[in-house]
Amino acid sequence: MKHIKKIGALVLALVMVLAMSTTAFAAGTKTDEGTLTISSGEVTFKKEIVVLNSGSSNVWEPNISYKYTITPVTGLSNVTVTDGTTPDPVTAVVKDGKAGGLLINNVTGTTGRGTSATITFGDDTSSAQASSPLNTTDFSTAKTAARTLYLSFDTTKFVDDSGVLLPGVYRYKMTEELGDSSNTYAAAGVTQGSYSADRYLDVYVKWTDNTMSALKVYGLTMFTSNNSIENGTPADDTFKVTGYDVATEGNNADVYKTYNLTVEKAVAGTMADKNHSFPFTIALAENTATAVQFYATGDSYTGADLTFTSNAWSVNAGYSDNNLKLKDGQKINLIGLPLTTTATVAEKDDTVDYYTATAVDVNNTTSLALTNNTTDKTWTTAANAVAIGTTSGSETNTVTFTNTLTEISPTGYVVRIAPYVLMLAGGIALLVVTRRRREDSQAA
Repeated sequence: MKHIKKIGALVLALVMVLAMSTTAFAAGTKTDEGTLTISSGEVTFKKEIVVLNSGSSNVWEPNISYKYTITPVTGLSNVTVTDGTTPDPVTAVVKDGKAGGLLINNVTGTTGRGTSATITFGDDTSSAQASSPLNTTDFSTAKTAARTLYLSFDTTKFVDDSGVLLPGVYRYKMTEELGDSSNTYAAAGVTQGSYSADRYLDVYVKWTDNTMSALKVYGLTMFTSNNSIENGTPADDTFKVTGYDVATEGNNADVYKTYNLTVEKAVAGTMADKNHSFPFTIALAENTATAVQFYATGDSYTGADLTFTSNAWSVNAGYSDNNLKLKDGQKINLIGLPLTTTATVAEKDDTVDYYTATAVDVNNTTSLALTNNTTDKTWTTAANAVAIGTTSGSETNTVTFTNTLTEISPTGYVVRIAPYVLMLAGGIALLVVTRRRREDSQAA
């Protein structure tokens, strides 16, 4: 009896181990990946862009659009789908997709369904984005901007050559491209991912009931290769995807990487006025990314938008030379700049004194040459002297302007006493000459 109990316990333990192993194996495979869920006759999938900022600041999405087009795959030859998850695997020959059988839309519902749809990220009007910038993370962690697309079906289109309803597995191709022909990835500041822009979709269709009078779609699989598929085989499932999303693409997704520029003020010297606010002008040049929004924050500033005009970024009226002013210890931050931005910074000495000025690019630990316009007492860096995001490991640029006014000699004091010094020196010289003559006379 004891032996029987031991054997029973051993068998039970083995069953539990096998059950756990089976569960672990199922979780580790990609059997279900790429099989999208049908809900209320629709399938949703996402397009995501990884959005990053060097200082983990909130930034806006890039202004970019994507167009998705669905076409039937035809001319299939010996392409099959095998269901390897059942006790007795079933193999079906994949049929050519039927025009209008698979539809796409950028909003839920049946209105507006067609063979193509366009989604748009960002907004060209800064006011629309200012209220909801993305809370980004640094360059080591992904934060995504996402848009949802909707796939739906017209089951009346799944017919044979004579127009009779026919169940089966129908294959389609979906292609991603930029939605605006005048736009480019570079213009949006986006780095295109290395993923495949083409997706293939298998639509699984069966009879609704035994009357065989109507069809319904019971499954949809998305993948990247126009090949035969054997479900349940990890080696074959690696090309299955769930959309144009980070979960599918990982490090191959589209990326929008943004940087920040800080201009800070320092005042030094024993005669300097640290409470004086000096007017600044920050000119940004951007010849590549024309569809990017970013903004400004800083001490005593509420945050204002920056605008792009004629291939150059400029500060809005609220940040004009009369209003953008910094005193000792204050700074202004320009948030969400693309990599190819450069900056020219100018400061006006509007005091009655004559300060000397120096500027340092803190991240590059280099001094910036300044041109002094003595007419209006303006100190200016060389054109486009600050290159945004180019310092490895420290992509947030900081430029420090330091004004110095040290104590000076009490000019005039020497001038005022000079005549008396000369008179005293002359008197001493005359006394010396007189004494020598007297001594010479006595000696004679």
